[in-house]
Amino acid sequence: MKLKRNLTLLAFVLLVLSLSCKHALEQSKQPKSARLPIEQVSEITYERVFGCEGQCPMYKIILRKDGTASYVGTPYAERKGKYKSSYNKYYFTQIAKLMAKNEYLNFEDQYGPTAMDQGYMVTSVAYGNQRKTITNHGGQGPLELWAIEMALDGAMSQIRWEKEQ
Repeated sequence: MKLKRNLTLLAFVLLVLSLSCKHALEQSKQPKSARLPIEQVSEITYERVFGCEGQCPMYKIILRKDGTASYVGTPYAERKGKYKSSYNKYYFTQIAKLMAKNEYLNFEDQYGPTAMDQGYMVTSVAYGNQRKTITNHGGQGPLELWAIEMALDGAMSQIRWEKEQ
């Protein structure tokens, strides 16, 4: 009787170990979640095209790790022309952290479009010798991507821009 109980217990333990090993093997085959190495981020860009028919307002900003920034706005944008800035690195650092926390590298490369006249945002991050770019038509991307886009919009409005000659 005791031998039968011990054999049953041993069989149960072996079954659990077997299932655990199989589960671990399946997890190791799944693609790993990419992590953005914040210390290697050198540039963050944000481009916005507003939805419209005809001439659409567009602008693009580039934030660099060295604390410099560039802005280009089309004739239909609120701020027109080329601008530059030597801003506080705070915005760059905070947005890079936000991108890492929200797992930016794991987002799809494109979301949408649902209609041809919808606006879109293009964000990208350069790190090491790589770049990840995402096009988000009509705000179809995840909430975490929207938060990054809004943080970039907010940073743009806080930077003191100087018109280039």
